[in-house]
Amino acid sequence: MTSRMTPGLRVSTGEHTSGSEDDNAGRLAEFGALRQEIERRSNIQHNIFVLQLTSSGVIFSFALARSGEGSPFLLVIPIISFLLCAEYVDQIYGQRIAGEYIKDQLAKNVPGGLGWESWLYHTGYHSKDPDKTKANMTKAIREQFSRSANVDQYRSRAREFSPVRRFCASLITFPFIAAGAVVWTAWNVVWPVHPPAAHVWFLIAWIVDLVFTSGAALMIWRVGP
Repeated sequence: MTSRMTPGLRVSTGEHTSGSEDDNAGRLAEFGALRQEIERRSNIQHNIFVLQLTSSGVIFSFALARSGEGSPFLLVIPIISFLLCAEYVDQIYGQRIAGEYIKDQLAKNVPGGLGWESWLYHTGYHSKDPDKTKANMTKAIREQFSRSANVDQYRSRAREFSPVRRFCASLITFPFIAAGAVVWTAWNVVWPVHPPAAHVWFLIAWIVDLVFTSGAALMIWRVGP
């Protein structure tokens, strides 16, 4: 007796099924590793955040305690802020790259999908378009204070406030603190209290700090919410 097969119908074998299961297990293992990488970068990001606040607070306290003599120490803050800000932003980009790889490469190849990253992008929590994300944030803020916004709209937009808070906190923690040090020492630039030679070096350091502060602000703005 001859067996007949319907044209176009593929018969799955045990070996093929085993291979598919191994592939899925590999993808799930890769997903787990990437999620651990995202968590690791998130922890580093938090530690950088704390280090920036702590170091800036200590330097400001020391400088204020020494009155006018301590103002040169404030020139260290913009440099530290820029370096920590660069590492902070690098952790954000690392998390986004891992998240996009999970969404674009892994999720579509795993039966049932991996919905977490796709859900984040779908709800507007993350966006590849910074301008679109900022527009969503503006709309969310407007709707929060609008009496006409219903409960569903509020709950939908409430998810978008977490990036807003993170974005504002990053601006305050890095470029704003650095700008505070620049402004605080500006009076020593206008009214010198040091010998002429020392004042020249102080002026050069102050200009360098201004550049570092602008760089930190640009990095935070470019990375977006």
